[in-house]
This record gives sequence, C-alpha cells and structure tokens, in this order.
Amino acid sequence: APLEAAAAPLPQTLPPAAASERLEASPRARRWLEGGAMRLRSVASNPGEKNSAIELHLHLGELEPREEARLRLLASVASKDAFHCLRTVRQLGYVVQCGVRSMGAARGLSVLIQSAVASPTELERHIEEWLAEFRATGLEALTDDRLADTAFALSSNLLEPPRSLAQEAAPIWGEIIEQTHRWQREVELATELRAVNKAELIALFDEHFAAAAPSRQKAVSLCYSHPDAEAEGVPCEQQ
Repeated sequence: APLEAAAAPLPQTLPPAAASERLEASPRARRWLEGGAMRLRSVASNPGEKNSAIELHLHLGELEPREEARLRLLASVASKDAFHCLRTVRQLGYVVQCGVRSMGAARGLSVLIQSAVASPTELERHIEEWLAEFRATGLEALTDDRLADTAFALSSNLLEPPRSLAQEAAPIWGEIIEQTHRWQREVELATELRAVNKAELIALFDEHFAAAAPSRQKAVSLCYSHPDAEAEGVPCEQQ
C-alpha cells in the first residue's frame, strides 16, 4: 500500500549534546575526581603467572580537534622513545606500549608494560623516570623535519578511504553513541595535525604529563603476580 505521507527529511546537522547530558550518560569517561589521582590494584588469578603488569594513564578528558591533534602527535613521538628506553635499554619486558587511550569521547596518554623482572611498583617508577627523560631529551631533540614527517603520516592515515562498510560506519556510530556528532572529525584532525608545532607539544607535556604538571590527572592500574604481591604485601584477593 502507498504511504500516506512522505517522511520528513533528516536534518543535515545535529547539535552535540550538552556536556552535562553526556556526563550523565557516560560518567566514567569524562574526568577524574578533583585531585586527579586514581590507583587500582589486582592480583593475577593464576598463581603460576610470572608476569606483572601496569597501565599508567594520564587523562585529558574531551578534546577539541586541535587539542586531540597535539595529543596524537605527542603520543606518536613518545611511543618510539618509550619502546627504546623501557624495552630495549631497560629490558623490562616484551610488551611495552605507549599511545592514546580513549574512554568514550575522552582521551589520554597511556603507557603499558608487562614484565617478569619488575613489580608493578618498580614499573611505575621506571615509567615516571622515562617521562622525565623524554621531556628533557626526546622532546627537546625533536626536529622540525621529524615533526612534519610524523604529522604527515598521521594525517594521511586519517584521510585514507575506508575499505569496508564496517570501517566507514564505525566512527559514525562512535559519534552517535557519545552524542558528539562531529561527522568530519577525521578531516578536522588531519588538518590540525599538519599545523601543530613543537612548542605546542612541549606546552601540552608540561601542563598535563610532567610529574609536577598543574593539570595532571593520573590513573594507575597495577596487576601483580603472586610473588610480587607477596613481596609487596598486597592481598591475593585484592581487586
């Protein structure tokens, strides 16, 4: 049977939901409690597991395109430095990762290590030492050419056409779920990436990631092997 009336046309744009509405919909992804510190401890369920692990996360929250471009660029530069320092030089473990961590629409920088030679407490110390070294040497030594090459690679990856329907739909669903409705996010990020300079990366690090940074929000997840838990007095039923 013919439809009695044509459907109303869909709007071309949707306004993003208010931040307060999104906070209520997904509170854990937005910000830490005032004071910016969170520590989670757990013990491996397998008593024979020899590895301990840590994820140290430095949280930023929801970001505008220019802010996210700075974070992505800094994370890309830091990733290679972290792998060289923490895995190759310090030989802490086979798994060493550093990159952008997303929680809903919020972003931050995370460092993850799995190690059979150091406890989570020791791993945290190593990460903090690496962060200080990276600020003093890695960032200061960053050349304009390397920065431009890194920005070009990241922006080119963002602008690469999707190769499947799933790849095309995934970012759109993310905008719908988080009620942010930035349909051209990848294009905006790609544009901003090519405009970020070294001074902006240093300012971002000093504001959010340095040990004494005024806006630092740190969350640490520590997973202990049974021997490391016993050595540090962490109850094996710790969650």
